[in-house]
Amino acid sequence: MQKLIFQFIVILFLFFACGPSQKTQKENIFRMQKELESNFDTTAIAKLIDMYDTYIAKYPEDSLIPEFIFRVAEANRALMRGTQALINYDLLIKQYPNSEYVPECYFLKGLVFEDVLYDFNAANLSYREFIDKYPEHHLKNDAELSLNYLGMSIEQIIETFSDTLTVDAIR
Repeated sequence: MQKLIFQFIVILFLFFACGPSQKTQKENIFRMQKELESNFDTTAIAKLIDMYDTYIAKYPEDSLIPEFIFRVAEANRALMRGTQALINYDLLIKQYPNSEYVPECYFLKGLVFEDVLYDFNAANLSYREFIDKYPEHHLKNDAELSLNYLGMSIEQIIETFSDTLTVDAIR
């Protein structure tokens, strides 16, 4: 009888220790992603980051890993966790250099330096690196605009438009 109870306990332990299957974890991630599309909830975003991190650690060979690393970086950026977002972008660039997300990682690093960390020198370097590496990318113009207005307040940017409009109106 004790042997039977012991076997039952071992089976229960193994069942619960294994946790959700890979398919279930993916489904949970996709469900949470969908929920967050219509509701910016910082607690839920933090939970989703944990779900991504768990999946990435458990299934490093899955084809979705580059996308998940990118999404973790974006979630960290949304939560104003600039340093962690940069770590995630760099991880994706280094480990998956052929990923479709790599060009955007270079651009978004500039954005993190500019808008989250307020390190305008690093933002300048990041935007320029992006432009040099991807001169034909659709975000190139955005990077150039960011460089033009780097470090300026909204008021200063509006003032530059006002000055341009006044000069154009006089002509």
